Amino acid sequence: MHYRLLAPLFFVFFLIQSSSLYALSTDSLVRMEEITYNSPFEKQAFGEYFMQDKKNYLALFMAVSKETGSSEFAAANQAYQENLKQLNTADLQKKNEAKKVKAIYSQTHERLLSKYEMKNHFHEIFKNGNYNCVSATALYGLLFDDMQIPYTIKESPTHVYLITYPQTQKILIETTDPRQGYMVFDDKFKTSFVSNLRSGKLISEQEYKAESTNVLFDKYYFSEENITIKELLGIQYMNDALYKLQENQLEEAFVQLEKAYLFYPCHKAAYLLLSTAVLILDKKNYATLKDADYLIKLSRYLGKYKEFGISKNTVLADFHRMTQIHLITNNRPDLYDQFYGKISTAITDKELAQEIGYIYHYERSRILYNQGNYQKALAFAEKTYVLKPENLDVQTLFVSALGNSLKSQSDGARVLETLSTYEQRFPALLNNNIFYTNLLQACLIFCGQQYELKKIAEAEKLRARFEKLFPDRGKDLVNSNLIGRVYSTGAMYYFRAGNEAKAKAILTKGLELAPHDYEMQRRLQILK
Repeated sequence: MHYRLLAPLFFVFFLIQSSSLYALSTDSLVRMEEITYNSPFEKQAFGEYFMQDKKNYLALFMAVSKETGSSEFAAANQAYQENLKQLNTADLQKKNEAKKVKAIYSQTHERLLSKYEMKNHFHEIFKNGNYNCVSATALYGLLFDDMQIPYTIKESPTHVYLITYPQTQKILIETTDPRQGYMVFDDKFKTSFVSNLRSGKLISEQEYKAESTNVLFDKYYFSEENITIKELLGIQYMNDALYKLQENQLEEAFVQLEKAYLFYPCHKAAYLLLSTAVLILDKKNYATLKDADYLIKLSRYLGKYKEFGISKNTVLADFHRMTQIHLITNNRPDLYDQFYGKISTAITDKELAQEIGYIYHYERSRILYNQGNYQKALAFAEKTYVLKPENLDVQTLFVSALGNSLKSQSDGARVLETLSTYEQRFPALLNNNIFYTNLLQACLIFCGQQYELKKIAEAEKLRARFEKLFPDRGKDLVNSNLIGRVYSTGAMYYFRAGNEAKAKAILTKGLELAPHDYEMQRRLQILK
C-alpha cells in the first residue's frame, strides 16, 4: 500500500514543525478506551484527569515519560512545591506586575533550569535540569496557574512561549534564554514596531490611521496561535512521538500521538496520526488481530480530513490486501472471519462498512464455490446479492451457487419450494436467465411428477404457473424434450381417463411451447 499523500515528514526531525490551522473539538478519531499506557503512573494520571476531573498537570507532564513512577513524581513535586514556596512570599506580592514576573522567571531559571536541550522531556527538569521550549513553558505555566498570574501560551510553527498579564502589560517570557528571556514592551518599542510595519507596507495606510499603536502592536506582534496548558501537554506528547519516529519506533510513536490528539485535537496531530498509521500498515501483514486496529483507525478520517487524501478506496485497498493474505494465500478462512468480525463492528461509516461486507461475503462465497462447497457458498452469496443485486458477477455467483446446491436434491417439491422462496424474496432474479431457467424446469419436472402420482389438481396448478412464466423467453432456455415428456405424461393421464379432448388440448398447448417436439406431434396425430 503506497499513498502519495504522505509528505517525507519523518526524514526531517522537528519539534513543532506544522502550524495548527485551527483547533478541533475532540471527536471519535481517538477513543479513551483504546489508549495504551506507558506506565501505571500514566494510567492513573489519565484516569484522574478524564474520569475524576482532577487537573493535575504536573503529574500529566511527568507521565509523558515511561521513566516516571510514583517515587519520581513525588521527588519532582517536592522540588516544584519548594520552588513555589520560595517564590510565593509577601515581598513578591508587593511588586508590580513586571517586577513580579521578572522575579519568578529568573529565580525559577536559577533553581530548576540548567541546560537547554532540543530533545527533551518534562521530567528531565527535575532529574538533571535539562529543558527545551516546551518543557520550560509548561513549568512556568504551572507556576503562573498556582500563583494566579494570568497568562497565555503562544504557538508558532517552531516555538512556544508565554505572555503574562495578556490584558495589561503583555510581558513576554522566552524560556530558552536565561538572560534575555523576560521582556516588557514600553511605548517606544511599540511605536517603533508599528512604524516599521507601516514603512514596510505590511499594513495599509488606512489601517495605520484607523487603529491605535497599542491595538496594531497587539495584533501583529502577538499574531501566533493562543493555546492552553492542556494543548501544550498535547505538544509534549507530539514531541515524544517525533523522537520515537526518528528512531523508527512507529507503533510506540502512534501510541503517543493518540494521547497528543486527546489533549490537542488539531490538524497537525491528526496528520501525524494518519501518516504514522499508514507507515505502520505498510509494514503489516495482518499477522495478529491487533493489526486490524490501524485499518479501523484509518477509516475514521473519512469525512473529517478530506484534505489529507484518505478515501474509502484507501481503506478498501488494504482490506483487499488482508483478504488476499488470509483467505487466498494462507487459506485461513477462520482467521479471515475473525478479522472481518472485528473490522465490520468497529467501522462507523455505513457506506464503507457495506463495501467491506460486500468484499468479505463475495470472496468467501467465491472460494467456497470453487471448492465445490455450494451450500455454504450460497449462504455468503445471498448476503452479497442483498448488498449489490444489480452486479452481474454477484448475480451469477448467487444463482450458480443456488443451482448447484439443488443438484443433489431429489425431492422436486423441495427444489421448487426453495426457488419459489427466492423468487418471492428477490423478484428481480427472474431477469437472470439461469435462475429463470431453473425455476421453469423445476416447475415443469414437479408438474410431471404430480401427473404420474395422479395428483391432478396440483399438476394443473403447476402447469398453469409454468405457462404463465414461459412466454417471456422460455423457448430459448427450456429443453423442448422436457416439455414434450411432461405434456405427454399429462395427455396420457387424461386419455386413459377417457378425456380425449383434454388430452388433445394439453398436447396442442405443449406444441405451442415446443413446436418441433416429435413425441407430442406423434401422440397428437394418434389422437386425431
